[in-house]
Order: sequence, then structure tokens, then C-alpha cells
Amino acid sequence: MKKRIYIVDDDMIAGLYMQETLGDRYIIAGLAVSGEEAAAGTVLGRPDVILMDIRLMGEMSGIDAAKRIWESLNITVIYCAAYNDTDTVEETKEIRPAGIPARPVNTL
Repeated sequence: MKKRIYIVDDDMIAGLYMQETLGDRYIIAGLAVSGEEAAAGTVLGRPDVILMDIRLMGEMSGIDAAKRIWESLNITVIYCAAYNDTDTVEETKEIRPAGIPARPVNTL
């Protein structure tokens, strides 16, 4: 059975690229460009894992969206971000992410 992945990236082209790249191996449960959209979409899409960008459109960051999703649905998050400075990495640890690969991510 294929795992369900939800992709969250403020760059729609990058999100669509990930969707195309991963679509053969995984079920794409959804694609969002904002934290608000991701928080709502994961309830409907029920993914096994979320690929989450940190900087998103809208008022909610990827970290805020991941915290909200983790608290309500306990879904594993893998941050995919260009931001891997110490402060950002420390902030992401609250939900114990499965990983924080630096961008660009060539293969998953």
C-alpha cells in the first residue's frame, strides 16, 4: 500500500515538481501554498507524512501549521526548507520532525 504524502510549499512550481516526482511512488494527498490551507487540507487528505516548507504564503508559517497539525492529527512532518539556521532548527524541534533536508531536495 502506498503512503499518502501532503506537500506544502509557497512556490507552486516547486510543489508541482515534488508532486510529479513523488507521484509514482506515493499517493499525493494534497498540495498547499499556505499554512492555513495545509492545516485544513490535511484534515481532509489524511496523509501519512507532510513535506512542509517553513516560509509560506499567508500569516501562518510552516512551523505554525506543523504544530497545529501535529497537535490535532499527530502526522509526521518533514521540513523541506532553505532555512537551516540554528534558531529555525530549534523552533522546528517542538514537534519532533522526521527530518529537515536542506533545499534544493533532489531525491526523496
